Amino acid sequence: MDVDGRTALHMAAENAGHGQNQKILPLLLDYNCDPWVPDCAGRNAVDLGLKTGALQALAAFVAPW
Repeated sequence: MDVDGRTALHMAAENAGHGQNQKILPLLLDYNCDPWVPDCAGRNAVDLGLKTGALQALAAFVAPW
């Protein structure tokens, strides 16, 4: 977790819209990282995936359902 309360999953979701972290995001979810944990600004990884338009991130989040 960084000083802003962001986890590796926050960062992977935010960067997935740029074609990065397409393999990291599902891996973090496989290791039970929680996509609903808020950072210091109240944003969770799902919020960041939506903000950046990262369809890969959103697909990874909903795949378990």
